[in-house]
Amino acid sequence: MAPDPAHPLFAEGVVVDAELRVSVIDGELSPRSLVDAEQLLRDIAAIEERRGDELESGHALDPAVRRIEAKLDLALQLFAQALPQLGGPPPRPVRIGPAGVQLGVEVAVGDRAILRWQPADALPMCLQLPVRRVARDGGADVWAFEELPPSLEDALSRHLFRLHRRALAAQRRA
Repeated sequence: MAPDPAHPLFAEGVVVDAELRVSVIDGELSPRSLVDAEQLLRDIAAIEERRGDELESGHALDPAVRRIEAKLDLALQLFAQALPQLGGPPPRPVRIGPAGVQLGVEVAVGDRAILRWQPADALPMCLQLPVRRVARDGGADVWAFEELPPSLEDALSRHLFRLHRRALAAQRRA
């Protein structure tokens, strides 16, 4: 994919280029979708930020608690692999920011659709966000998020920041 870094949709906030489990589908968003999306992002944040805080503070958890967390992580990964029908779409290269997403493929749906995204590989749960196509550029569709509640925008921005930080750490290790 050759994303357009100059697209105005990606001018503000943290923008992440990554392989994510996303798709754009036709359909109607249920009234609870935005509430569920925010809750999923906040739950993921609670898990990821707690672990990061413990690593940064140098105060390691009791070894028994770490073993329980490792077993739970493994069980969730096995669960996600055992139930592929509950899992998200296949991974694909995307550019995502707080205002929208760019997929490296054109999608055969209307100009208003639903972004289906599995934000954590280990959890076979997808969130759904309303999007509208704002550009079709060289085989890539650019989708803007429809108006989201401020609390969901905040949760999304925090999740994108963690993805960005993780990508930078991976680059440093490589």
